[in-house]
Amino acid sequence: MKNCDVVVGYQDSVGTSFVRDQYVNGYNVPVNDAEQTPVGTSDIIRGTYSTSADGFATLAFTRKLNSTDKWDRNITLPLTYFSIAWS
Repeated sequence: MKNCDVVVGYQDSVGTSFVRDQYVNGYNVPVNDAEQTPVGTSDIIRGTYSTSADGFATLAFTRKLNSTDKWDRNITLPLTYFSIAWS
């Protein structure tokens, strides 16, 4: 997905969970907002990623609706269009 504001959640091999505020500039891997040029910020206020014994994964996060970060898109009403992808 090109030119997209994304939130990525995952769990590493030892069970540590991560939720990242990222942006995709082209058809490539998302980059953390704080590593973009110009530098952005991570605007995830609270994020959790968990898995259960039956294989379900849950990603929950809180972010400001209106961010001043160049790499974040504001969430507006009427409801902003969201795409959800998982692998």
